[in-house]
Amino acid sequence: MSATSKCMLIYNLVCCCLWTVILFTSLQYVFNKEKYPITTFWSNYKNIITITQSLAIFEIFFTIIGIINSVVSIVTIQVFSRLFVVYLIFNFLPNTNKWILSCLIAWAIIDIIRYLFYSLNILNLRFNILASLRKKCKKKKKYEKKKKKIYIYIYIYIYIYIYIFIYLFIYTSSLYIY
Repeated sequence: MSATSKCMLIYNLVCCCLWTVILFTSLQYVFNKEKYPITTFWSNYKNIITITQSLAIFEIFFTIIGIINSVVSIVTIQVFSRLFVVYLIFNFLPNTNKWILSCLIAWAIIDIIRYLFYSLNILNLRFNILASLRKKCKKKKKYEKKKKKIYIYIYIYIYIYIYIFIYLFIYTSSLYIY
C-alpha cells in the first residue's frame, strides 16, 4: 500500500469514527430526553462537531494535489457550506433548537456510509450494500465537462439561496424567541 493510500485510509477511518460518535451522541439526545436534555447538547459537543467538520478541509487539499479525483470548486463549495452552517449558524441558534440534531444525524449517516465506502475501497474490499448506498450515476465522457460547469453554477446559486433562507429563518425565529 502506498503512502497516499495509507494517508487516505487513516483520514477516512478517523472521519468515519468521529461521525459515528456524533451520530450516537445525537441519537442519545433524541431518544433519552430526560437523561440528556437538549439544552446541554451544543455546549457539550460543539468542539468535537467543529473539529470533525473542519477535517473536511483536507478533502479540498487532497483534491488540489490530485489524490481525490473530483472537481475542486464543487468540493470547496460543499465543504465551506457545512463549515458555514457549523461555525456561523449553529453557534447562534438557541440551545433548545432541534434543527442542530436533525442536521447532524443526516450528515452523520451520509458521512459514515461515505467514509466507510472509501476506506473499504482502499483495502480492495467490496460490499454490495455500501456500493448500492453510494451508487453514482455514470455519464459519458464527452458531456462531462459541459455539465460540470453548469453544475458548479447551479451549486453556487442553490447554496446562496439556501443560506439566505436559513439566515432569514433564524433571524425571524430569534425575534419571536427572545
